[in-house]
Amino acid sequence: MRIQVSDNPELVRDLRDHLRGVGCIAVEVAPGLIEATVPDAPSAAQERRELGAYLATWTASRGVEPDLEE
Repeated sequence: MRIQVSDNPELVRDLRDHLRGVGCIAVEVAPGLIEATVPDAPSAAQERRELGAYLATWTASRGVEPDLEE
């Protein structure tokens, strides 16, 4: 899944590190764009739900609304 954050490099790194900290594979593939996977998710739908939950946690403390793309 791709996550569009912002053009703020600090926020991109912060989200990438947050996702890695919860066990995701997260890589910045372009400015403001992270490619993330949940290695243990049994399906794409479950991966999307888990990423959504991780993003909600991160967003609540940062006040930034990233876009989750497929």
